[in-house]
Amino acid sequence: MPGFLPDVCRERFRGRDFMSDVVDVAGHRVFKVAPGGQTFEAFVLSAWDESMAVLWRRKFASSANSRAAAGVRS
Repeated sequence: MPGFLPDVCRERFRGRDFMSDVVDVAGHRVFKVAPGGQTFEAFVLSAWDESMAVLWRRKFASSANSRAAAGVRS
C-alpha cells in the first residue's frame, strides 16, 4: 500500500492499474488480518495528534494461497 509518490511519478504512472492502490493520505499504516489470512483491512490513522482518527480504510481479499498466507508448511 504505497503512500508517498512524487508528483512526477504520479504523472508518469497515471492510468496504470496499481495506481488505484496508492493511498494519498499521510499517517500511520495499520493492517488487521483476519484469522487464516484470507482477508485483511488496511487503515491510515492520524499522525498529527493522539486521536488515532481513521483517515482511510479499505478491505482486501488475499490472493495468496491460504496455506501459505496462514504460515502453514506442506
